[in-house]
Amino acid sequence: MENKHRQITIVINGKEQIERIEDTEHHHNRFIEEVTPEQSYPIENSQTPVSKKKRKWLRESKKKLAPIKKVWLSAVTALFIGSTFGMLMLMMFTGENSGIENVEGQAMKPELRTAASPTSASNLNLKLYVIQGGAFETKGSAEKFSNALIKKGYAAVIDETEKPFRMYIAIGTSDGKIEALAAEFEKIDQETYTKEIEALSSAEFDKEKTVQFIEEGKQLLIDLIKNKEALFDGQLKGSSQKKTTEKLKKWKEKWERANKDDITSGFADELLQADEAITAALNENKKTGWKAEQHLITAFIEYRKIVQGE
Repeated sequence: MENKHRQITIVINGKEQIERIEDTEHHHNRFIEEVTPEQSYPIENSQTPVSKKKRKWLRESKKKLAPIKKVWLSAVTALFIGSTFGMLMLMMFTGENSGIENVEGQAMKPELRTAASPTSASNLNLKLYVIQGGAFETKGSAEKFSNALIKKGYAAVIDETEKPFRMYIAIGTSDGKIEALAAEFEKIDQETYTKEIEALSSAEFDKEKTVQFIEEGKQLLIDLIKNKEALFDGQLKGSSQKKTTEKLKKWKEKWERANKDDITSGFADELLQADEAITAALNENKKTGWKAEQHLITAFIEYRKIVQGE
């Protein structure tokens, strides 16, 4: 039998393959047996066939590796972003090689700024001693007694910040100093009560300069009270009073420039008048300063209003 050669095109996994066979019954049957579906298996990329079990293992391996790759990529990305952000923050706050520029194109420099919150200072607290001449239920009764004392040449100031209305007739830096003045009122049968009085700082101030100004005023008040005490004792020297007057003058100039219309105005006025009264008494060789006492008591009440926010 004459052998005839024929070509058959076979498509396996989307690829064509051309087989050349002899047209004999033997060869034809052999080819059919080799390519029957029951005995065939898929061929991928003309490479060695892969078994079903191996293909299943490959698919499972890919599934297992996919989450690991995602975690690894996320970690690397997070590390890169964190490092970049950290370097930028370091450059901003140290000012080294800063690439951040303002609108004008100039490198921004770190600035130290104080908090804008209000300021309160415990060093504004003040403790003094007063002689109380009475406590009254009504302001009218308090004014009646205070006017009577003032007419006699003494000091008398009504504290209207709380009830009952208290009448103060002397002020001092210590209980010993104040007791010496209490003897003066025994001469006119005036009942007295010596006690400690305080101005505790609880108000808040928007400017640090305001706190400094008030603190300076507090020290001037103390200095003037001491000068008044020395005047009553006959030991006040003109040089001491002059020094206090000079300090008060500088403080007044500062007040007139920046604080003339604020809450310290009443306090400043009383200090100035107390200083004038002490100087006048010293020049007249007087050993009493009841006029100055009047202004000093009032100055303390005004000071307490300021620092306690009343």
